Amino acid sequence: MDYKELIASKIIEARKTAGLKQDELAKMVGVSVTSANLWENGKQIPKLESLIAIAKITKRPLVWFFSSDSEALNTEEIFILKVFRNLNKNGKNHMLEFVENLQEIAKYKKCNSRAVVNS
Repeated sequence: MDYKELIASKIIEARKTAGLKQDELAKMVGVSVTSANLWENGKQIPKLESLIAIAKITKRPLVWFFSSDSEALNTEEIFILKVFRNLNKNGKNHMLEFVENLQEIAKYKKCNSRAVVNS
């Protein structure tokens, strides 16, 4: 999948998840239905301003439109990142220590792999 197809599929997914029709999204972004159709068919890429508007309207992080599903952050990961960013240095250190300890507890491990965090 090339980058045009990726962005097209993300716009479609975001629009549908937000419960919007193509013409509704186009109107909210301030573009023609033809433009929205070209985006969703991978024929054109929206201007950055339009993509920012789509992200806001659909409540998706802008970076989500550029990352494959395997790279995209899910809702819980975004929440954790927001919490981390709102902590002071001491709080961030405490959170990192907690996460490092948590991954050592077998019942919480997803698999036998261990994340490596460089500080």
